[in-house]
Parts: sequence; C-alpha cells; structure tokens
Amino acid sequence: MDYRQYTDSSIKCYATLENPKNSSTDDRNKFPTHRDLLKSNRMIANDVKDRKGELQVTAIGQVALPPTKAQFKITICSCKGNFSDAETSTNRRLEYVLQTLHNNGLKDDCIDISNNINRIEKSKFLIKTEIVAHLTDFKKCEILRNFFVSKLDESVDVSRIVYLHDSFKATNLRQQALVAAVKSAQAKASGIANIFRGTVGQPIFIKEVHSDDWLGESNRPINEEFESSTESQSQRPALSTMHIRVEIYACFEIKFKKKHNRS
Repeated sequence: MDYRQYTDSSIKCYATLENPKNSSTDDRNKFPTHRDLLKSNRMIANDVKDRKGELQVTAIGQVALPPTKAQFKITICSCKGNFSDAETSTNRRLEYVLQTLHNNGLKDDCIDISNNINRIEKSKFLIKTEIVAHLTDFKKCEILRNFFVSKLDESVDVSRIVYLHDSFKATNLRQQALVAAVKSAQAKASGIANIFRGTVGQPIFIKEVHSDDWLGESNRPINEEFESSTESQSQRPALSTMHIRVEIYACFEIKFKKKHNRS
C-alpha cells in the first residue's frame, strides 16, 4: 500500500493507492453507497433545528364611525275648548309640514308621525303632534330645519338636528377596533422577528388591557346627549363621530433557525 501526499497552499489531501488485484471485496465495500449518502444528508438536515421562543408586544387599535343619518323633530301643539277646533288647527299645520317635506324629496318611510291628545282643566283639549324627519343629506337637513324655524309660528317647536349612526356598524365598531389592534400587534412582532431572522407563529395569548369610547374630539362618553349650543351646526357632525380605542397585550410564538456545530 502506497501513501502519497498532495499539497497546495490551502488543501491537504491524502490518497491511498492500492493494487486492484490485491484488494478484497470487504475493502471495496468501505466506499459509501447511495444509501449511506442519503442517510448522511438526513443527519446534516437534522442539525438545523427550529428553536422556539416567545415575543410579547402591546398594540393599539382605534376606529372611528361618523354619523350616517340626521333627524329633527317638529312639534305642533293646539289647545282649544272644542276638540274639533284643536284638531283642525293641528291638521292644517301638519299638512303644510308634510307637503314641504315631500316637495324636498322625503318619502313617507323617512317621516314618522305621532299624535297625543289630552284633556286640560276638563274644558280644553290639547293635541300634540310630532313629526320626525330622517335624512342622509346633512346639508339638506340643515336647510329644511332652518326653513321651518323661519316659517312656522311660535306654537310650533323645531328641535335641533340630531346625528345618528348606523346601528349595525355601531354594534361592530368595538370588534373592528380589537381586530385592528391584533393586526397591529402581529405586524409589530413580525418586524421585530425579522431583525433576528426569525418568523412569527401562532399567538399564545391575547389580552385586552384597556378600552375607551368617546364622541367627537373630546372625551365625551358615547351615551351622553349633546346639547351644547357653543358649536356651529356645521361642526356638529364631526362632534358626533364615534371613536373606540382598544389596547391589547399579545404573546406570539417566534421561531429561529440555527445550525448546530458538528464536533
């Protein structure tokens, strides 16, 4: 058996030269087979193992819902000693209000009418009729409301405009804020994981820490009536915008891939 050394500046390779005639079957079997190579590849692949950890973040989700509808109420009162006279007086002004609303494009399903009749001092009848107009055009609502204030006499009361929210959207607003907070937390965790060449897995837990809701730009609670007269009519839609803010604390699974050194 002859050993020869081949060298250069960076490699040293030892080769064994044998006479094929003198080599046995057992010696030839020492060379790796295809199965040995596959097994070796699997062993190398197993050296790269996933290491799992946890990443905890906080995040905030905030959503806003502007009003989608507006309404105002007209109250007509008539007090007469004779019921027929009171009814005639009320119906005359009611007809005028309804005709004006219809001429401005309001249909019957956008108008609510209610009547209340009471006897006063046993000799007089008080008839109170309320008309509520519902509009989605805020500017038209303002124009109509101002028109009735200027045209109807003092026996007719015209309320201020009230801005309302879509009931379905308002019900789901808190859920939307929570979803926004979770997405923000996931994005934040993913950004941190990328710095360390990791990937974010499933959330381990998500906990709501705090939540707030308010109307407009102030901290006025949603269920508080807005009766301030210091703001102009054009500012009231913005002041009636519903806001919900949710803060969460989330923990995500984070995975790192690291190659183990072979001894």
